[in-house]
Amino acid sequence: MDVGGSGVTNIFSVPHEMLVNILLYFDARERLAFSKTCTKFKNLVLDDAELLRNLDFSRNGWLTTMEDVQVYFTNETRNKLIRKVNISNIFWMRPGEMLRNTIGKAVNLVDVNVMGIRFEDVRQLGSFLALLIHVKKLILDWPEPDEDVDLSIDVMKTPFGKLNYLIARVRVYSINFFPTVQFCCNELVDLRVIALPSQDHELKQNSWRLYGHNRLKKLKIVQAHGWDVHRTIYRHIINMLPDLTQWTDFQMIGTDFANRGFYLEKNLDISDQLLSTRVANNIENFPVLWSVLSESLVQETVKLNYEKAPKDFCCFRRTGADAASIANSLPLALRVEEAKRLLKDPGYQITFLNLEHDIEAYCDVHLVGIAFPNLRDLILYRILKAPEGVRQRELLPRRLASRDSGAASTSRDESAGRREHSFQILIDNTPQLRDLTICFTENEEPQPEAWDLDSLLHIARWRHLTALRLAYVPILDGRFLIEIGRSCENLQILVLIDLAKTGQSISYMNDVSDMLTRCRNIREFSFSEEDTFGVFNLLTSLSCNPKLESVDILFCEERENLSRLVASMEHLLHTCKMLNKFKYTNVWTMDRVLYRNYLVGELRRIKGDLNRPEFQFEVVNPFCKDIVIFGPDGEFLENIDIIHEACPPWYFNCRKLNELTCRIIFPLLIYKNNVFGGTLQ
Repeated sequence: MDVGGSGVTNIFSVPHEMLVNILLYFDARERLAFSKTCTKFKNLVLDDAELLRNLDFSRNGWLTTMEDVQVYFTNETRNKLIRKVNISNIFWMRPGEMLRNTIGKAVNLVDVNVMGIRFEDVRQLGSFLALLIHVKKLILDWPEPDEDVDLSIDVMKTPFGKLNYLIARVRVYSINFFPTVQFCCNELVDLRVIALPSQDHELKQNSWRLYGHNRLKKLKIVQAHGWDVHRTIYRHIINMLPDLTQWTDFQMIGTDFANRGFYLEKNLDISDQLLSTRVANNIENFPVLWSVLSESLVQETVKLNYEKAPKDFCCFRRTGADAASIANSLPLALRVEEAKRLLKDPGYQITFLNLEHDIEAYCDVHLVGIAFPNLRDLILYRILKAPEGVRQRELLPRRLASRDSGAASTSRDESAGRREHSFQILIDNTPQLRDLTICFTENEEPQPEAWDLDSLLHIARWRHLTALRLAYVPILDGRFLIEIGRSCENLQILVLIDLAKTGQSISYMNDVSDMLTRCRNIREFSFSEEDTFGVFNLLTSLSCNPKLESVDILFCEERENLSRLVASMEHLLHTCKMLNKFKYTNVWTMDRVLYRNYLVGELRRIKGDLNRPEFQFEVVNPFCKDIVIFGPDGEFLENIDIIHEACPPWYFNCRKLNELTCRIIFPLLIYKNNVFGGTLQ
């Protein structure tokens, strides 16, 4: 290859191995576009063993056609080379002949992800899996109709009997899934469950029957996440675990706010110094199971690593006294993987903390920050003023001295008597922070007089922030946002949910628009306010961010100027060529058909004019996607304009409100309607 000379090198001169390595970065559908350029590249894409080993159609799966999938499965030699297939984001795919004529022909498949494919019943699922005789890893939606337990076990005994790894999305009150797993999956090592709510979204008071005492002796990891998992799924899991005293329960570490879960692992490597942090936990009539309390774990590691650390950190106190405290009494959460590493090595530096703690003026939260200098991600809840009439507490040291450093620990503030709020000192002690969330999740309205809102002005001192999420903070104005836009040049994710609760919505909207004009790297923007005016100004300001990929706006505004709104939408799409998701909801008008249809028609027109097939949008109620759309002549139009959210195979990791509108707004809105109360890879 001529690199520095005058000769011209074309792509046909690139070595085969290099082309393969390049194409491995693209998904299966994208490779097909490359294959259509010439015969050589067609043979490369469809015949190379390395490229055929893993066929992933999930990214932008809604753009994948039946022909895109079928072309990979038309050759017997090719079918033998395929080992892994992911079609989890292809929404048109249906069970039956479609699956049998495509991935069902890959006789050597060992890893299959068909989550999103709705099987009619257990028999249809069993018929499909009967073709995949070598599958060891399976990700699927369990058929919703509950079959007879004995029938389910009989149908699934052979296909489930070979599995080492299973992820299943299942209705939480399914009566046949867990007995089927318990009696069929004797080779299972890793089990993950996503629990979906019941069809009526109501909690059931009865406990589902446990079947037998068959133990899955090879099982090492179990994780469940979702609706009502502790009252239902937990009992089923405990019923199938062997040697319970060898298992560790991580007490819902790394789970979402509303959808609590649990993580269990067998035979963990735990440092002798931290064995005391495991607490025996009796589960009804089951034998002893070991639990790890995240706040105890972090506190113990701080004591091991630093001199004169506080005996009891205020931010690590549970509201319950024992290991069986309820889910919302957890003051702290870690990521599962980081908690495991911290158990094994008390010197490991965690990067994520979820502190469900009221930060008061002189609390010790800043000492937690200095104890973990690699902290990147932080979730906080409230920043409070010092109560009036209460004598100010003595200042805590700003820093902790490492036990192996030989330096003396300072007992007082080193900065000539400055009396800073603990939150301000926390900022100084965590200079590497990248991701900040402040989210008030109580059911009552936040009280502005209790908050130290002046502290928000200091957020801009975290200059390396790439993500900021604020929800239900009762701000007086958005001046601090302008300063963040000016100082945090790398900000990529911005989520602002119901902040303007004090009658300052107009000035707040102007401040948000001002902030957005100062940003240049926003990729994801989510915004929700009950009383807002001039949303088109937000969209116009967003156009200063050419890397923008996703917009999610929910608000309530009467007498909206539709022509100005459409013009701002069109300008935004013209300017931000990477924008591929646009979710728009005006609560006041979401049930007004003519208004909605007009916006849908305009967005369809813009999408066609710009030739952007990958662009997805919604102009519907995000909590009810079955709203009917009518055309200009009254004809029914299929509601195809919805955002297809890819369901990742692993969605239990603590990834901090990636879709905050789904994870927090939805449960709180439902709570306000007296239907359901409560509200995080």
